[in-house]
Amino acid sequence: MKKLNETEEKERLAEYGASLMILVIIWIGLLIFTHGLIWSFAKFLLTVVLIYGIRDFFVDYTLLVTRYKKVDKFKK
Repeated sequence: MKKLNETEEKERLAEYGASLMILVIIWIGLLIFTHGLIWSFAKFLLTVVLIYGIRDFFVDYTLLVTRYKKVDKFKK
């Protein structure tokens, strides 16, 4: 095995430490996000967004359909 000088060894340890910190942050984030009240709050927000999205879709669709019906009435 090749012996590293002191600078290369410090850089390697810094890279390993940074990788380890990133993994720990991701794991803690997943634990917090998928556990308890926070997860319930996130599901509630997503449900509200879905309901408003469906409502807006139907409103837009209804306006589009009524606009075409009015145009057809004027053409006759």
